[in-house]
Order: sequence, then C-alpha cells, then structure tokens
Amino acid sequence: MQFIETAVSEAFAGEVGLPPAEMNLARACLLFACADYPHLDCDWYLGQLDLIAHDISAQPPGASDIGARLSALNEYLFEDLGYSGNLDDYYDPRNSYLNEVIDRRLGIPITLSIVYLELAERLGIRAHGISFPGHFLIAVAARNGEFIVDAFDGGTFLERATFVARLREHVVPDTSLEVLEATLRTASKAEILVRQLRNLKAVYFDRGDSMKTLNVLNHLLTIDGDLLPELVDRAALYESIGYSRGAVNDYERALAQLSPGVERSDIVGRLRRVNAQTQHLH
Repeated sequence: MQFIETAVSEAFAGEVGLPPAEMNLARACLLFACADYPHLDCDWYLGQLDLIAHDISAQPPGASDIGARLSALNEYLFEDLGYSGNLDDYYDPRNSYLNEVIDRRLGIPITLSIVYLELAERLGIRAHGISFPGHFLIAVAARNGEFIVDAFDGGTFLERATFVARLREHVVPDTSLEVLEATLRTASKAEILVRQLRNLKAVYFDRGDSMKTLNVLNHLLTIDGDLLPELVDRAALYESIGYSRGAVNDYERALAQLSPGVERSDIVGRLRRVNAQTQHLH
C-alpha cells in the first residue's frame, strides 16, 4: 500500500509540475482523489468525460453559433444526464472529488465547472474558469464578447447586470465597474485545483479530521510549496500532533514568504513556542 501511495503522490506531483498547456486538470483531480479512493481508475473516469462529449457531438446538428452549442451542452449535461448542484448537502466532501461528481452527478460550483470545462475542451469550445469571489464561474469566448456560465445553476447564462450585481455583493458596493471587472481574470489550471482543494481543506478542518486535512494540505503544497495559508495551517496541524520538526520547518518557510512590513509576531510566537517545547523535551 505504501508503494501505491508513493506512486500516486509522484504521479500527482508530475502532473501539476507540467507546463500549464500540458497539465491535464481532470487527471490531476483524479490523482488527488486516489488518496481516498485507492482503487480509482483515472483512465475510466477520463473516458466517461470523453463519452459525454462524444454523445453531445453526435447529436443532430443545430445552429453553429456558440450560444446554440452551449445550449446543447447544457441540455445534455444538466437535463438529460441530471448533473446539478448539491444544494441539500453542500459541504459533503464527496462534492469535491471529481470521481464522485461524475458518479453521483452532484457537485459544488468549482467541481461542476471542472466537468464543464473538460467537456468544452473536448468539444472545441474556448472556455476558461474565472476566479469569481465566492462562486466559481466559467467564461466562454464568443464573437461579440463572452458568455458567463454558472455550472452550479444548470449552465445558466448570466446577464451583465446580474454578473455586476453579484460582484458588488463581494466588494465595496460603490466600486466602479472598471475596477469590479479588473478583479476577474482567467484562473489557471493550477489555481482551479488550489481552489478546489482549499474547499475540501475547509470541510475536513471543520469536521476535525486532522489526517484528511493533512492529506489535502500536502497536495496543496505539492502544487505550490509557497502557499502561505497552507504552510501555516500545516505547521499548526503538525504542532497539534506533536511533530515539532515539521512544524518548525513550515513556520520558518512561512516567515520567509512574508513581505517586509507584514505583521510577523503571530508566526514568530508560534515558532518560539514549538522550539521551547522541543528544547524542554530534550
């Protein structure tokens, strides 16, 4: 089992370490899931996405404009197959595992968006995730601008006024439209994966599941070893389970990430506490 876990961890690290254009987001999601689903067949689930895309493309051709193509994707994915947002149990950890989302056809905004993005890519539709605050969305390129798609709401196309209103809910209400729109940008595959895993980290932390939280933290820091919140969180978790060496290492790495002038006293205090405890034990 240890060999399998090591092999999967190495495969995950290899996937997220690829250049952005070469990284397979769905495969990375599935490789992460292997930690909790050791018998998961990544290729089978990738094949399921291929089959869905094939079935959509095999439908009788309608209008060729991007709006019609998105409507066909939405109809098949959300109406025929029944994919939907899990409103009844939003914080069920299964909502954050791509294999479970495909099996159960339930998810949260970011995992349903991952399914949508993967299908769009297979169908030759230019789409990308956008780091919308509080609710992940999708932008699809069109001739005269772009469609904003909410995969959690059955692929709803958001009108500009609705989109701006949602933005204002998360920022200062009187912020100018130009500033509001500047807060949005394309989310890279790595950023999408980080956001997905941070959701899951929060779920396991709230449930008090230290080992599953640690597993998620390890994967997050595999994606980017300089993620400050995760370094601090993992250090605190290590400290709580008595792994002083790991706690010291992560607190020191966290301090190294702080910009000059940023408050450091909290992390410095934690580091001193762990060092003092370690010296006391010796």
